[in-house]
Amino acid sequence: MIDKRLYLLDFDGTLTKKDTLFIFMKYFGGLYKFLIITFLFSPLFALVKIGILKASKIKLMYINAFLKKRSVKTTKNKLQQVDFKDILFKEAYLFLEDICSSPVNDVYIVSASLELWLQPMTIIFPNLKIIGTKYEQLNGIFQGSFNTPNCNGIEKVVRINESINLDKYSEIHVYGNSSGDKPMMKLGTHSKYKYFNN
Repeated sequence: MIDKRLYLLDFDGTLTKKDTLFIFMKYFGGLYKFLIITFLFSPLFALVKIGILKASKIKLMYINAFLKKRSVKTTKNKLQQVDFKDILFKEAYLFLEDICSSPVNDVYIVSASLELWLQPMTIIFPNLKIIGTKYEQLNGIFQGSFNTPNCNGIEKVVRINESINLDKYSEIHVYGNSSGDKPMMKLGTHSKYKYFNN
C-alpha cells in the first residue's frame, strides 16, 4: 500500500503576495467602481479591524456590491482570464506544480476566499481541490448570500472533516499565515507558517 500525503494550504497571504479580495473586486468592477465602493466601505473595514463589526458580514456586503445579481456564466468566463502567476508567490506557484504532479499527494486549498474565484486554479493544477466559502447562485444568477459560514478559523477544520478522511494519510502538511489558520495547522503532522513569505 502506498503512503498518501495530504496538503492543506491557506490561500490569501500564504500562497499569495497579498489579500486577494480587493484584487478580484477590482477585476470584477473595474478601477472606478472599485475605488468608489472601497472608499465608501473604508469606515466599516476600520470597525472590523478593531473588532466592533463582524468581518464575515462586512465581507458579504462588500462582495455583494460587485457580484449580487450578476450572471454566474459571465463571471466565470471572466475569471478564466486571471493570471494566477501574478497573484501567487513564484515559489508557491512552483510548489503547487510540484506537489500536484505526484499521485501520492492530495492537495487542497482551504480558504475564506470564495470558491468561485479559486476554482480556475484547478485548471492550472489539475489535481488541486478547493474548500472555500460558497456564494449562493440560483438560475445562473448570484443571490447575494453565503451558502456556508465564512471558511476561516475553526470553520476550516469543520469543512476539512466534512470533506476528507484524515485517517488515510501517513503525512498531513499544513501551510498558513494567520491566526485564522491556526486551528487547521493543529491537524498537521508537518505545519509551516508564512513559508513562502521570505
